[in-house]
Amino acid sequence: MEADEIIEELKRRNKEYVEGERITKEELLKSREETKQAQKPFACVIACSDSRVIPEYIFKAKIGEIFTIRTAGNVLDEIAKESLLYAIEHLNVKVVIVLGHQSCGAVTAIYNLQGEVKEGVKALYEKIKPAVEKAKQRNEGLREAIHYNAENVANEIREMKEVKERGVKVVRAYYSFSGEVEF
Repeated sequence: MEADEIIEELKRRNKEYVEGERITKEELLKSREETKQAQKPFACVIACSDSRVIPEYIFKAKIGEIFTIRTAGNVLDEIAKESLLYAIEHLNVKVVIVLGHQSCGAVTAIYNLQGEVKEGVKALYEKIKPAVEKAKQRNEGLREAIHYNAENVANEIREMKEVKERGVKVVRAYYSFSGEVEF
C-alpha cells in the first residue's frame, strides 16, 4: 500500500474500533503465526505512554502491522529517534503518525505548571514547553497545546534526513476517549 492508502486504511479501522469491532481470534492466531520469522509493519505510531492510549487497539491492528514508539507526551528523545529510524530504514514503514490525545498528562502538567520544574523531567518539559507557550500566547486551552505538541513532533520528524530521503509521510492525529482519531 502507498502512504495515502495506509492512512485511509487506518481511518477505516479506527471507525470499526469506535463501533466496537475487534480482531477475531482467527485473525490473531493467523497474524501471530505469520510474524514468527519477521515483522512487516506498514506504519509507525509515535504515541504517548498513557495507558488509555493503545494504538494497536485504536487502529484495530493485527500483530506485526504497527510499529509503536511510546513516550510521555509522544515526544522524541534520542532512543525514540533511533527506534523511528529503525522502523524507516529496516522495516520500510511508509507512514509515521504522531498521535496526541485527550487529557495528555505530560502536556497538562506543563500547561498547569507553577514554579520550578522538578529534576528528572526537565528534558520532557523542554520538549513540550514550546507547544504550551504557543497555546497560551494565543489564549487557547489545553486541547490546542496538545495539538501543537503533536505538530511540533511531526515537524521534527519531517526534518530528519532519512524521512526526507525515503519520502516517508508524517501526519499528526488526535485521539479522544470516545475512541475516535482525528487526522
